[in-house]
Amino acid sequence: MNKITRDQIELLIELQQKEAEVTQVQRCLDELPAKIDQISSGLKEFEGAITIKKESLSELKKVYRSYDAEIEANSARIKKREEQLHAATTNKEYQALLKEIEEIKKANSRIEDQTIACLDEIDAVEKEVKEKEEEFMSEEAEVNEQKAVFESDADSERRSLDALLVQRDEVAATIDPELIKQYELIKSYARDVAIVQVKDCICMGCNMNIPPQMYNELHRENEMKTRCHLDASYDVLQGWAIPQSQLRVISDSMQIISPNLFEVGGGNSLEEDSEIVSKSHGEVLLFVKAWEPPTMDFMDYLEELLQKVNKVIIYPVMNLL
Repeated sequence: MNKITRDQIELLIELQQKEAEVTQVQRCLDELPAKIDQISSGLKEFEGAITIKKESLSELKKVYRSYDAEIEANSARIKKREEQLHAATTNKEYQALLKEIEEIKKANSRIEDQTIACLDEIDAVEKEVKEKEEEFMSEEAEVNEQKAVFESDADSERRSLDALLVQRDEVAATIDPELIKQYELIKSYARDVAIVQVKDCICMGCNMNIPPQMYNELHRENEMKTRCHLDASYDVLQGWAIPQSQLRVISDSMQIISPNLFEVGGGNSLEEDSEIVSKSHGEVLLFVKAWEPPTMDFMDYLEELLQKVNKVIIYPVMNLL
């Protein structure tokens, strides 16, 4: 049972409120890069689409230049063949040159049609690129405006965070250091919430019923409880992959007494765990790490332990110091 004044309780509540505000502001700041990336990602995709269109336009212009070069080459061939007509000495040679000139002209006509189609496509793509670039510039301006708003909000949040940190430190400085130490320890395995309300014999932190006697003691305003649904003592305390030194810190902070503390699992061999089971009896409080899912090794150990003792209470801790 810990003696504590009403003023100290109110200071701890104020400290917790300040820390909750700090956490909220810090969370907003931590989320800022993701928000900026999110609004920028669409812009990057848009810019990529424009780049692809420009590459397509560049290829079309290459095709157009190849058509133009082919037409020019064919025109030169026609001119050369027409000059050769004047030098033809036989009708057969003359007719052959005329036929070749006609075929080159037909080829040029086909190429000119392809050139016109290519030019139409180039015009269409250039128009599309221009429209996309204008749209991109508009969206880029909106994104930059949003970024500026985010950055402005972030600057405000940073100033707020600095002020909150100062306020938190000022409050913490007025609280007994030993009480602060216990507060921090409780917070480490209680999801960052160390001080909770008890209403109608129900703990608002874990939603468990507490004994009426404990409820009455809390109403005296000079008692602090660090556990609500656990007993004051157990025959054995065990920690799954939790060293004895940390078990002692946890049990001391929760005011739980036990003559036997054991680390199980973790680096223990099966033989070592079986030996601990053989030493266990009565009621066992087994601490586990809340962030780790149960393994098959844990389930096997628990089955073996349940065969040996009367009762096993599994209690997850949120953090280890």
